Amino acid sequence: MVWRWAAVAAFLATSWPQDLPPEVILLARLKARMKQELAQMPNVTCVETVERFHKSASQSAKLKPIDTLKLEVAEIGGREVYSRLGERDFHHSDVKAFIGNGMIASGMFASDLRSVFLTNQATISYSGKDELGGKPVERYAFHIPLFRSGFTIESGGASGIASLRGSFWVDPGSLDLLRLEHHAEDIRPEALLSEVTSVVDYARIRVGDREVLLPHGGAFEVTELSGEQNRDVVRFTNCRSFQAESAIRYDAGPEIAAPATPPETVEALPAGLVVPVRLAVALTDATVAGEAITGTVAGDVRSGGRLLISDGTLIRGRVRRLERHSEPVSYFLVALDFNEIDVNGAVLRFYADLQGLDESAGVLAELRKPESPGVGTFVIRGSGFKLPPGFRMTWRTRELK
Repeated sequence: MVWRWAAVAAFLATSWPQDLPPEVILLARLKARMKQELAQMPNVTCVETVERFHKSASQSAKLKPIDTLKLEVAEIGGREVYSRLGERDFHHSDVKAFIGNGMIASGMFASDLRSVFLTNQATISYSGKDELGGKPVERYAFHIPLFRSGFTIESGGASGIASLRGSFWVDPGSLDLLRLEHHAEDIRPEALLSEVTSVVDYARIRVGDREVLLPHGGAFEVTELSGEQNRDVVRFTNCRSFQAESAIRYDAGPEIAAPATPPETVEALPAGLVVPVRLAVALTDATVAGEAITGTVAGDVRSGGRLLISDGTLIRGRVRRLERHSEPVSYFLVALDFNEIDVNGAVLRFYADLQGLDESAGVLAELRKPESPGVGTFVIRGSGFKLPPGFRMTWRTRELK
């Protein structure tokens, strides 16, 4: 049996006829429950951890870990927005702004739920009783056709809308959604993809004084026509009430809440300064992309006989990439982005290229061409590494354009 929710909802708005199949009534109750749950989502933000894996096209190849990303995600006004970990400034609605390259999915926090349960895009059918985690559940199938879908796939320089077909599982007693799974169909040939799948698991999580239904984990997997696979394993943790002092911007859109900001970063250092920097904390193979990093300037920096930066000045940034590779040998690809420096009580832009690495720390590291200006990229050979506090790097400032 297949039902369009709009017709069922209109009919059930005034009555609950006893002769309707129980699965129809259960679906209507679930829809009403999900509407209530999603209304609470704008007040919640979580840390999203993404572990990325890759498998080559070889038949004997296995999925191998590449890197780990961490960021914060919130659902505001029906849109997912993102912030770097700890910044509390949600100004990106495109999660790709947080990665140098590789695969990442958006929509797993709340947007997929809206597409299935609130927008009338999906045609839903009952699949029968099932079991999930040893618990008896009810399973429903859904289909979102191409002309109603908002699911966008970008790959190989091609971008296009795909239709979705999937299932969701619900606890009939609590009316809690337990899992949502979907597969992309009608993928554009130019994308060179054979399969795109997403699975998200949900659970009740205490946020403040409430129990809120939130995603707690999932996976997103893409298989190319060549046989290569990329897989993201996603976890949502540290969920909390969204604080009023945080800022929310939809990229170029208006700011919704006034943030408590640090001193404004307006000026940049003059170009051509050689700035030696010591790491303030260790950087290891367990560090994840998105983590904040700090350092201190290792010695006075002068220009034309004038002291510009004092020894010990604090400098801040982020780990831009930290990827683990095993072919042809084991190595890590690391990209660091130092972008702020405290000078005479002001926060200045630090925009510089990495020029050199400490050769005395016993780490086999070598510079690579940066992925973008102002980002220092290097390779560390081996199956593990630790750059200790005090590890020195040399940066040269460049003109801010």
